[in-house]
Amino acid sequence: MKYKLIISDYDATLSDSHVMPTVVRDAIERYRNNGGKFVICTGRPYNSVKKILDNANLTIDALCVNQGSQIIIDGNFIKEGGMDGKTVASLVKDARAFGKEATTISREYHYEGNGPGVLKYINYHSVHTPVHYHDDLAEYCQNSNETFCRIILQKDPDEDEKVFQKYITDKYDGKIIVNSGAPWLIEMVSKDSNKYTGASFIANYFNIKESETITMGDSTNDLMLLKFGLSFAVLNAVEEVKQAVRYIVADVADFPIVDIINTILDGKDF
Repeated sequence: MKYKLIISDYDATLSDSHVMPTVVRDAIERYRNNGGKFVICTGRPYNSVKKILDNANLTIDALCVNQGSQIIIDGNFIKEGGMDGKTVASLVKDARAFGKEATTISREYHYEGNGPGVLKYINYHSVHTPVHYHDDLAEYCQNSNETFCRIILQKDPDEDEKVFQKYITDKYDGKIIVNSGAPWLIEMVSKDSNKYTGASFIANYFNIKESETITMGDSTNDLMLLKFGLSFAVLNAVEEVKQAVRYIVADVADFPIVDIINTILDGKDF
C-alpha cells in the first residue's frame, strides 16, 4: 500500500453533520482492515469526536483534537500543548480591543467572560465540555497554571478577519496562528501546537513517512495540516485552501474519502 496513513479533518470534509455517514464509516473500516492508519484531525474537543465515533461504532488509530493541541491514541492523551495563561490573557485583551469577547479552551473546560462569546459553539459543545464563567476572563487566565489549547472568537458577518490576523501575527512575532474552522468563527492557536505539528507527530509515532501520508481538509484551520503529506481539499473548501493543496476532490456531500480510499486499495495513484 503506497499511502499508509490518512489524516483528515472532520467537519465539512468527512461529514456535514454531527453524524458520520455509513458509507464513510465503512470505507474507513475497510482501509484499516487492509493495514492503513486513519486519523481525524479536528478543531473539535476530544469528547465531541469520541461521541461521533462511538455512535458510528468505529475505531480509528488516533485523534488529533483542538486543532492539534492534543493527540489521543487508544484512549490515552499522549501529547498535549498549547498556550500559557499569560499569553492567553494578553490575547483576550487584544480581542476586546477589537470589540470581541473570547472563549478560551483547555483540556477540561471552556471559559467565558462577561460578553456573549461564541454562543453557537458553546451551546453545542457545552454538552461535552463544562463551561466556566468569569467576570474578568483575562485576569483568570493571567493567574492560571493551565495550558490553553485555543481561543475562539465570533466572526461578524462580512468581517475581514485578515485585519485581526495581521495584528496578532505582527504583535506576537508569528508565534500565534489565526485561522477559522467555520464562517462564523475566528480561532487562535500556538504555532508549536497545531494541525501540522500533530500530523508530523502521528506519522513519526506510527513510523510512516510523510510521502506515505494523505491529508484532507476544507477550512483555513486545515492549512497547517495540508502542509504535510499529499494534500487534498474537498470541493466545498474555501478558496484559500483550494489554492494550497495538490488535489481537489468532490464535495463533502458526495463522500470523497470513499473514492480516495478505493483508489489506494485498488493500488492506483492520484
